[in-house]
Amino acid sequence: MKQINIPIDRIRIKSKFVRTLPGYKVQDLVRSIRAVGLIHPLIVDSDFTLLCGGRRLTALKILEWKEVPCLVYEDGEMKRELITLEENIVRRDYVDLELEEVLAKRKRIYQALYPETRRGYGGKGKPSEKKKFSLEMSEKMGVSVGKIDTMIRRAELNSKKVKKARLDGQLSDQHANYLCSLSQEDQNKILDAVKGVPGSMMPSIIKDVKRRGADAVAATDHSAQYRKILGLIKKSSSTLDRQLRKSLKENIVYSGKEWDAVSPLLYRVQRNLKAFLENQKQVRNDVDVLPS
Repeated sequence: MKQINIPIDRIRIKSKFVRTLPGYKVQDLVRSIRAVGLIHPLIVDSDFTLLCGGRRLTALKILEWKEVPCLVYEDGEMKRELITLEENIVRRDYVDLELEEVLAKRKRIYQALYPETRRGYGGKGKPSEKKKFSLEMSEKMGVSVGKIDTMIRRAELNSKKVKKARLDGQLSDQHANYLCSLSQEDQNKILDAVKGVPGSMMPSIIKDVKRRGADAVAATDHSAQYRKILGLIKKSSSTLDRQLRKSLKENIVYSGKEWDAVSPLLYRVQRNLKAFLENQKQVRNDVDVLPS
């Protein structure tokens, strides 16, 4: 296997399983490549026939690239590398981010060798003799299909800066999962703003990016906002909880003017708390980070 730059008009498409889509369906990919470049080279054989990367090729044509970085595999070479990567993965020779990158690489090679698996195990027409990649690796590694898909998703969609932040311990896997729903350009814009922010705040931040834009969100100090809200909640909830426990323990019953004074305050707290919790729940449902 070798990597070379190939004139884009020399790359041929023969397989019906290699996806080439209308330009309007790859605009997110076009913006990503324009912002951060082509992260994964196309995969071709010795005749420059495209094996993997149809969407990327479409995007590169829209961007009017003259030459394309490609990994060129000779006959039999891909199968040998596939076996080597599998053995190292199953033996747990890779950890953390390195494992995710290797899984993503093996998936690209696997689907180039067995393109029919891209449509799912069984698919339409004649059933595939090969299993979907994530199902095969799930059985061999002893982890769920969802976990395999999530690791590959992070490797394919997270920007280099996000990956480095994870490696340096500045972001959690949860942060990285939510950031997958943004373009790599937007990930880089809000990266500093989400460092130190709890993962539980990420759904609302992602929704805010889609509503106001990454530049506006990047200028917001979410960490300070979180600390302020957390401090207020801790202080007020602790005081309120202590007074309510005392009232219940001593069986204090408010009536007349006392109840008229305290009941509106309690009901207002109840309404606002319910609205806050419902909003948090709705935000999490609205942000589609890991679609099946």
